[in-house]
Amino acid sequence: MESIGNAAKKAVLANVTIETKTVGIGSGRTVPYILIELKKHLFQLGTLKTVKCIPSSFQTKQLIIQSDLFVGDIETETDIDVAFDGIDACDENLNAIKGNGCAMLKEKKILFCSKKNIGIFGEEKTINKMLPTYIGDTEKNINIEVLQNSLFHVMRRLQNILFHNGCTCILKQKDGMVCSFPMVTENGFFVIIWNPFRCEKHRDILMGDEKIEEVSSILKNIPGVVEHGLFHSLFSFFFVSYTDGSVIIFEKKLIGKEIKYN
Repeated sequence: MESIGNAAKKAVLANVTIETKTVGIGSGRTVPYILIELKKHLFQLGTLKTVKCIPSSFQTKQLIIQSDLFVGDIETETDIDVAFDGIDACDENLNAIKGNGCAMLKEKKILFCSKKNIGIFGEEKTINKMLPTYIGDTEKNINIEVLQNSLFHVMRRLQNILFHNGCTCILKQKDGMVCSFPMVTENGFFVIIWNPFRCEKHRDILMGDEKIEEVSSILKNIPGVVEHGLFHSLFSFFFVSYTDGSVIIFEKKLIGKEIKYN
């Protein structure tokens, strides 16, 4: 993970300026690296006490406070200059799977309100140093956030609309224990785990940008679904760190090119 710090540094330097007033901060293991570099850069710019950092989760809010950065609120700051986040999986069109920490709702709210969204991750999420052609090759789980009183309705609808006689979905358990209490997000929702990629019949269900958009719409239109982990066309750039110390930037519809910063 140390190489992530290099990508975070270059992403912050390239996208945070003296004009920046608000910065969205995602969730997950990448966040501490982002905050370290953001704090150093804002101090150099002289805006450490004025730039508002908008958290996507309670955990991220605590990290912002511990970093002595200025905490903002997504409910009042609806015009965000730039947002930084990690990802769980991606494809060459800059679509992503996120939400392993089950903060999809606030993460998407921030990305929707931001003028520019930056994904930061490491070489292990690429294939031969390039972005995967198909997001399904990663075989990552897709989390679906649902109202507690709509759980079984949503699971039945998912089975009928998307899964048919193939893949199934399961309720996410707290601490990963099979017999424990269901996991509840900080917003009070249950989480359904869906992974079509391990089912031969449905593994191509998200093949192509149009299919990802279609499935995203189907999921959101099921009554009781609050949010899901498919992030379609929300990221502007990916900053990818490599073990040799290089950082490559990927932009939608462009082949990766190495960038140099002073």
